Amino acid sequence: MRVVTPLEFRRWWLLAVGSVAVLGLVGGGLRWRAEARNRAVSLAVEEPVVTQMAAASGVGFQQALGVLKAQGVQAVVLEEETLQGWISTDRLGFGEGGTIVCWPGAEERIVRAIRIRFPHSPVKAVEPGVVSNPGVPVEALRTVSLGLDAKKAKAVWSSGLTVVWRGSNAPMSADSVRATIAWARELGAKAYLPLGDKVLGHRALLAETADALRQAGMAYVSPEFAKIAGDSAMVAKAPDIVVRLHTAQGAEMDKMTEREYLERFARAASERGIRMLLVRPMSDAGATPLDEFARLVGRVARAVRSEGLALGPAKPYEDPAGPAWLFALTGLAVAALVLAAAESYGLGGGAFSVGAAALGLLGLACWSPGARPLLALAGAIAAPLLALRAAEAALGRRPWVVYLVACGVSLVGGLAVAGLLNGLPYMVRAEQFLGVKAAHFFPIAIVGVWSFARWCDWRQALVRPVLWTQALLGVALLGAVAFMLMRTGNDNPGAVSGLELRLRSLLDQLLLVRPRTKEVFIGHPALFLGLALWARWRTAGDRAPSNAGWLALLLAVGMIGQTSIVNTFCHIHSPFWLGLARVLVGVAVGGALGWLLSCLVPQAIQPVSGGTAAGAPPSAPQAVEDGLCPAEDPEAGPAGASADRQTEGIGKDGDHNG
Repeated sequence: MRVVTPLEFRRWWLLAVGSVAVLGLVGGGLRWRAEARNRAVSLAVEEPVVTQMAAASGVGFQQALGVLKAQGVQAVVLEEETLQGWISTDRLGFGEGGTIVCWPGAEERIVRAIRIRFPHSPVKAVEPGVVSNPGVPVEALRTVSLGLDAKKAKAVWSSGLTVVWRGSNAPMSADSVRATIAWARELGAKAYLPLGDKVLGHRALLAETADALRQAGMAYVSPEFAKIAGDSAMVAKAPDIVVRLHTAQGAEMDKMTEREYLERFARAASERGIRMLLVRPMSDAGATPLDEFARLVGRVARAVRSEGLALGPAKPYEDPAGPAWLFALTGLAVAALVLAAAESYGLGGGAFSVGAAALGLLGLACWSPGARPLLALAGAIAAPLLALRAAEAALGRRPWVVYLVACGVSLVGGLAVAGLLNGLPYMVRAEQFLGVKAAHFFPIAIVGVWSFARWCDWRQALVRPVLWTQALLGVALLGAVAFMLMRTGNDNPGAVSGLELRLRSLLDQLLLVRPRTKEVFIGHPALFLGLALWARWRTAGDRAPSNAGWLALLLAVGMIGQTSIVNTFCHIHSPFWLGLARVLVGVAVGGALGWLLSCLVPQAIQPVSGGTAAGAPPSAPQAVEDGLCPAEDPEAGPAGASADRQTEGIGKDGDHNG
């Protein structure tokens, strides 16, 4: 590849970047508006917890609800009862011939429950406390749901709180599913939370479950990080009724401090769009369990309010997606951005024409949702690559300007993803960004290979003996890449160490928002230093010293920050404003660290080599002797003349071959 310097940022590239920025901000603005209309977070508690604490404190269930409501509780999770549960508490038994013996007054509830589950059963109440049950085996009856406790449900909704029905799945017909949901709604339930490891209606009847919930005006509560069969399918079928819930399990809470507990809930609401928080007590012991739990609830409420959110009944998000033509325009702009990145690295001729046609068609196809994820992935990969070339075109300006140019183009790549994937399915995680790992690591790998091939003689590198420093650095880099692969993804990234958690907490307290760790402490400082070194070596005719491999390494590591900028906007379930603020804070703090680092590196401010003044290229003999560049062709003239001819290859219109 022939290196042409200095690179000019062509006008149509700038037009592509600007178009993506404007259209991405339009889409982001629509999402921002939908997010601003849904700022209410509901704090929920579980009925068994309230019942036990009320008993321990010597107060009634409804009185305990009043104490918790005063601290911010908005909803109560009521779990359905079953025949097996009644059997285990001696509230129900079996007589001769399959007769069911129960407490007087419970007959109608039992009959209704059995008829919902077994519509053809001739079950009926024969006298107070006795139900005849011919034809249904006793073992099949044990899992029959008796629905919600009507008295406790009434105590909840009469206290002004939302009833969240927690129900299980069992072999049912479509009519049974609809009747089960209708029964829960009759008792005051306004939301459904799955109980056990399956959603009601899984698998074949999920559509009926979604339709029945819509008709009943009930929300579907999707628990974050839970492994429930049918949950993702249910969210995909009914994103318009989804409310996402977050909680902490007992094993997790045992390892948390109260501060960590509060931060966890506040971040879930503010950073991931969670609108229902299921609060559980951190300890069952205490002189006054109910009051201590109420104080914990109050602290969670204050932590949520401190994030700029409000307490209130949880509701599903509105769909922020704009008209189809907006997606088509955004797709065409992103296609141009991808083409600009490809051309900046040397793509031309027939390959460029074919790529332009294909990307243009793909951009137009963004009119429909199917094509948008593919082009969003292409834009996420292309933007950091173009960012480096844009920074190269700005070399010679102040280091901060060059650094901000790179970060600005990467930010536009994030807006490209946000604009193309703007929609309710992505906000509730029914769908997720395609190719998270590819968008992270392809730009890093491409820049590493490209920069090494540009400045280093790979043939000589292969025949030279490997030094211990090189071997150790290689092992460290492989380990770092493996760790990033483990930590990168949409679900359950690798474990975060206690030290990193404390560092995150500190950044949360010191800054407006917490920037991403790999940006602030790795990617951005490395890129700032690399660009500073590159700018200085550019004055020597784009020839680097014999240790130019370090520049290639710094630029490749610097891509970590640029890909992370784009990745921030790939999490559509996170608020748009938060992603924007996080990127800007990360750019500022990481750039400051990079500037301090560049002040400590002599090579960033000293002459190029052996007394050669900064701004003047080394002589050709010295350059060849030091391995800075290959020996010139005798017919090509001196090195300086060759460089001049290359520079002349760039016209005013910016033509070049990258």
